[in-house]
Amino acid sequence: RLMHPERKLHPDDRVVGNLALRFGFAALAVAAIGAVVALGAASPQALTRAAIGPVPLSLVLAAALIVFAVALTGLYVVLANRSARP
Repeated sequence: RLMHPERKLHPDDRVVGNLALRFGFAALAVAAIGAVVALGAASPQALTRAAIGPVPLSLVLAAALIVFAVALTGLYVVLANRSARP
C-alpha cells in the first residue's frame, strides 16, 4: 500500500504485517503438539518406554516441546522486529 511521504508508520500496520508470520509459527507449534498427542493416542505404551536411561519418552517429548516453543518464540521476535523496522 502506498503511503504519503509525511504519513508516519502506525503501530497497527506492523501488527497486520506480521499476521502471516504469527500464523505460520502457531501452525508449527500446533503440529508439534498434535504429533505428540497423536503418538500417545495411537501407541500409549510407546510413551512409557525408556528413551534416555530411565527417563520415559513422554518426558523427553514434553521437554522437547518446551524447548521448541521457546526457540519458536525467539525466532519470531527476531523476524518480527526485523520486518517492523521501516
